[in-house]
Amino acid sequence: METLIKFECVTKQYIASGRGAYKALVNLNLSIGKGELLTIVGPSGAGKTTVLNLIGGIENPSSGKIVLPSLDTQLATGYVFQANTIFPWRTVQRNLTYPLELRGVDRNLRQEKAVQLCEMIGLSPETFLSKYPKELSGGESRRVAIGMALAREASLLLLDEPTSQLDYLTKWSIQNTIQRLWLQKRFTVVLVTHDLEEAIFLGDRVIGLQAGVIACEVRIDLPRPRIDHMRTTKEFGAYREQIVTGNNR
Repeated sequence: METLIKFECVTKQYIASGRGAYKALVNLNLSIGKGELLTIVGPSGAGKTTVLNLIGGIENPSSGKIVLPSLDTQLATGYVFQANTIFPWRTVQRNLTYPLELRGVDRNLRQEKAVQLCEMIGLSPETFLSKYPKELSGGESRRVAIGMALAREASLLLLDEPTSQLDYLTKWSIQNTIQRLWLQKRFTVVLVTHDLEEAIFLGDRVIGLQAGVIACEVRIDLPRPRIDHMRTTKEFGAYREQIVTGNNR
């Protein structure tokens, strides 16, 4: 697989009030393949979101470097943050097309794109485009946030805890939507989660972070498309055990 992003001995240090200097990442070496769906797990403070922020250009490494071997220009990147970042004063349609507004896309084209994006994220355009965020469930809001990230025709999608604080059925539904979109578009996805089941269900490869270093790396060889009953199989359970124990078989 062609390498898209490469971390070379990347360290990220922060200065926190009352805590002093601490390192979120320590000499991290990581390659991410073009078209790969990589999932990253680990406890709070392990450095997961820091990896996303460095890839997205929100932050810079304290030392080391991040290289993009296959591209001469900046990646078109969509970022779905853990916090709900859709605008409460905009309808679903105007949220979905906000990235297009920033680019000066014609209004009629934006309206057409809003319909397409709404369908892509599994919402009915007739029902949802005119709604405001306060009228949406948590799962529907997450879908809109994903749609906003896709509006840029992103070749790289960064997802930070996209299903956190959702019930199991809604979580599974959004996971299936993410998998469907990835199978259709084959963009590169880096997804951060606390949920081992989510990491295994979605990932081509699971990276386990612990205190800013890679504790385990497990390739997931389950067939695609993955379906919900796989979560209860022996193979799925074996992958879970590998990640929990740090066994890189």
